[in-house]
Amino acid sequence: MLVFCEECAKKYTIDETRIKGDKARFSCRECGHIIVVKKPDVIEGPQQGDEISDEVTSDEILHLDFPEKTPDITEPDPPGKEHTSKTTSTVHQAKGLSISVYLLFTIVTGFILISGTFAYLHVESVSKIIDQQKVTYFLLQLLMVLNRQLIIQLYF
Repeated sequence: MLVFCEECAKKYTIDETRIKGDKARFSCRECGHIIVVKKPDVIEGPQQGDEISDEVTSDEILHLDFPEKTPDITEPDPPGKEHTSKTTSTVHQAKGLSISVYLLFTIVTGFILISGTFAYLHVESVSKIIDQQKVTYFLLQLLMVLNRQLIIQLYF
């Protein structure tokens, strides 16, 4: 059986008699992609003396039962031809973080960086405002004391 890696198109020849269960799994030597090969069902093809007819009568169509959901069915290859990747399915193996994780990480890092910058600038401005308020408060207190002394001197 001939199997192709769907990631790098590397060609492998598999001995289907060595597949123990319904499917076999191996990784590609080139890219590390995991390839799952389903064991082909043994279907007897037409014998040499049989005739194959492409015509279907209307009576045959009326008696067919069609399932509501049709599963993916692949036609068996004629005897003598090798099977291709139609009988294989792949299991995608994560080789690292996906792009959405990188994007989320970038957004969160940017948000933290921008928030930290604004917090730093805000703390600086708040401390300046507090210093200005201390000076203003000190001046107001001084004026009040001077005002009291002035009032005391005027009345007494």
